[in-house]
Amino acid sequence: MEIVYVICSDHPFPSGGIMKLYQFVDILNLNGIPSFVVHKKKGFRINWFINSTQIIDYQSIIVKKDDILILPEGYAASIPNLYPGIRKIIYNQNSFNTLRPFYDDPRAASIAYNHPDVVQILVVSNYDLIALEMMFPGNNKSLIHTSINEKLFHYHPHKTKTIAVMPRKMWDDFSYLHSLLKLKDEINGYTFNVINDLTLEETAKVLKESSIFLSFSHKESFGLPPAEAMACGCIVIGYHGQGGKEFFRNTISYPIEQSDIPGYAKRIINVVNKFEEDPEKMNWMGQKASAFILENYSTSQQQSAILEMIRKFI
Repeated sequence: MEIVYVICSDHPFPSGGIMKLYQFVDILNLNGIPSFVVHKKKGFRINWFINSTQIIDYQSIIVKKDDILILPEGYAASIPNLYPGIRKIIYNQNSFNTLRPFYDDPRAASIAYNHPDVVQILVVSNYDLIALEMMFPGNNKSLIHTSINEKLFHYHPHKTKTIAVMPRKMWDDFSYLHSLLKLKDEINGYTFNVINDLTLEETAKVLKESSIFLSFSHKESFGLPPAEAMACGCIVIGYHGQGGKEFFRNTISYPIEQSDIPGYAKRIINVVNKFEEDPEKMNWMGQKASAFILENYSTSQQQSAILEMIRKFI
């Protein structure tokens, strides 16, 4: 039987994209399709979230002619020379990174993405689908929406006066915003919880207890952190990073124009005041956000989309 090998970097720190590669392999194996995450270093495994995903290393795989390789967008430049003749699927989880391996020769991107070995291109958002179609019109693309793990990220009614934030990509913006809020001193006892290098389970616990989440999404195809925060019932304020436009809706969140720090601070103060004036109304908004995310980005929908796609080649 065909085996699906999913190429993955050995990056050990929290990364939504890597987690999704692991989940991809889990879905295939649970449905009777043999699959492995392929790491460079023998014995390497991501450990910031609980998993028992099937792992193998480059030196141990023996790729047969009927097998399938799935490569993230960062590995696309290797396509012409990597196991020639073997079917390949590009799993592009961030269109902003598509051309990065090809800056010296952008035409090489067309060679890679239109290579005869490439049987499918996967994207994770409507934004990416449009971007990839502009770059490489006409070839075979599928949209597989990112899913939210509803077992970990779900509505929690008992909120604290906590503002959760994950600002690692835009620390300067957060520092400016944090200083401005301290200067104004108008957030009525709310404290910040900066999420950094936590496990997935620890992150979920913080989000379920937090009333507000500040999004610093930047050049994102989707943006897992704000979506996970919404699933937990947080009031999300901040940047959609482009790919997050599809779920940053005005009725369930507060989008902020990129780097409008004064506007960002005003909105946080406004939301804190709304919590003080009418907590039930704000909690209802959090419940609506949670319901929207879990209905539209469920694990069952992602699983169905992955299986429908892969069974065309198995």
